[in-house]
Amino acid sequence: MRVAPLAAPVEQGPISGATSARGTAFAFESGEHTRAKPHSDVPDPSFDELPESDRYDFSAVLGEGGMGEVRLCVDRRVRRPVAMKLIRPERAALKQDRAQFVREVLAQAQLEHPAIVPVYDMGTDETGSLYFTMRRVQGLTLEQIIKGLRNDGDAAPPDHSQHRLLVAFESVCLAVHYAHMRAVFHCDIKPANIMLGSFGEVYVLDWGIAAHADPDRDVSSNSGGGTPGYMAPEQIRQQPIDARTDVYGLGATLFELLTHRPLHRGTRAQLLERTLVGKPVRPSAAAPDLDIAPELDAICMKATACDPSERYATVKELHDALDAYMAGDRDLALRRAMSEKHATIAQAFRERAQKGGEGAIEARSQALSSVGRALAFDPENAAALRTLVSLMTEGPKEMPKDARAEMHGAERSFQRTRAVAGALGFFAWVLLLPVFYLAGIGTLEALLANAFTWSAAGSVLVAVAIKPRPDGYSHVVEPVLGALAVSMTTLVFHSLALTATFATVLAMGFTLAMRRNRRFVPFVATSLSVLAPWLLATFHIIRPEIVFGASKIGAGLHLQLLSALVCIFVAAFFGMRLREKLNEVQEKTYTSAWQLRQLLPKRATDTVR
Repeated sequence: MRVAPLAAPVEQGPISGATSARGTAFAFESGEHTRAKPHSDVPDPSFDELPESDRYDFSAVLGEGGMGEVRLCVDRRVRRPVAMKLIRPERAALKQDRAQFVREVLAQAQLEHPAIVPVYDMGTDETGSLYFTMRRVQGLTLEQIIKGLRNDGDAAPPDHSQHRLLVAFESVCLAVHYAHMRAVFHCDIKPANIMLGSFGEVYVLDWGIAAHADPDRDVSSNSGGGTPGYMAPEQIRQQPIDARTDVYGLGATLFELLTHRPLHRGTRAQLLERTLVGKPVRPSAAAPDLDIAPELDAICMKATACDPSERYATVKELHDALDAYMAGDRDLALRRAMSEKHATIAQAFRERAQKGGEGAIEARSQALSSVGRALAFDPENAAALRTLVSLMTEGPKEMPKDARAEMHGAERSFQRTRAVAGALGFFAWVLLLPVFYLAGIGTLEALLANAFTWSAAGSVLVAVAIKPRPDGYSHVVEPVLGALAVSMTTLVFHSLALTATFATVLAMGFTLAMRRNRRFVPFVATSLSVLAPWLLATFHIIRPEIVFGASKIGAGLHLQLLSALVCIFVAAFFGMRLREKLNEVQEKTYTSAWQLRQLLPKRATDTVR
């Protein structure tokens, strides 16, 4: 094989190596991917013509360690760059080191998984040193990424978001579980041995101390190797290990991924002591500023339990627990995206609605409907909440037709109740008239006139109760007939006192029941109910005694009339003001109810109604 000088310049981007505590290394390039320089100066012999000694063309050292070094080279037979790991000549003479080197190759070679760097070839060079070649992988180790996140704080690039790193960590779990299914335990899982490529690749590196399970005990003996701070307590104690040993390493790595700081810190001796003590640490408590979910707290603490029996029994269980959280997290991200979309639509419709004019009500309905959808996806969406507050507090410039129709429906229902109560009152008075006659009160003619007018007013109210007006307000004929009936009571009692009392009650009642532009009618009609008899008697159009009895026309009667008119005016005015306020409240109430219904889906609105 041809060896280029190690000091020769290399035509690639920045290169670095991941070196473990035992001096083993895996090849990777950090930084930007670069294109390999065409080997135009290399002869193009056929496969049979290329001697084994010229197969690999070396270009640079990627990493060094106590056991050996990793070089970047080109396999000239297939024209591809590969990484070659060679054992140092002085270590190659040691039987134990050669055996460990071979175990590493065999362990890695039998694990054919996308997240485990594949072994291409194994052999010896001209000096007799063992080597093996593997895929050249490029990217950043999780250790480098976490260091960058720690230094930059929250300014993490999108491709290094917590979500993406957790997705990559799930791939790591599956790769380790795959190895366990083939009775191989990694025994040195840590951020430095996990690499993320620029194209979504995830690799579990450095299987140098991987252990094989003992078929007789379903566990593996342990030589005590590993990295302090990440190795499980049973590794420190050199006790038998199993899948839960790698679960601990994964848990410690997950802790660092979440918090951007190691699970254990200190000197080597302190790391070992703190691992053995096994005091539980919640990631959210270690990094309260990073908003770590309680589910991740629970997963991490269970994976790093000091007692192996309290950990996940397999790496697959750890993966499944994390995947269940991630499924919810992905759903949450989707819901938030949908919420933002509907919040944006709602804001656009709100701006259109606030301009008023044609289509404003429909725009408001669409805005509220979109707000409802946004809040259904994310109840804490700030933009949607601001839009909702704006829509609910400002209100439409005109009352929506549906809201007005609903208000009129309520008025019709109330009008029926009002008409029935009024009719009973009028007919009750008619039933009292025979009692008055037997008591000698009033003439037969006056009582018959009362019976006719009060019955007519009551009958009109019965008709209204059967078929109320569409808008729920009273007809003009109702207060007019009522005032006429009230006026007839003067002929029975020869006094304006009782007439004025009835007129005041009618003025208040019918003013509350009339439309805004007709509310003067009850005041005019009831005023005439006392004024007309007084005028007719005062000017002797009818005999004064019919109205005033034996009383003579004088200042007392004039004052009585004035008092009655004042009472009627006050009652009507109060009724008008009360009706105005009632209308204002009704319009706001029904408009608000209409707006709230727009927040709901149409089927839900139909159900509420």
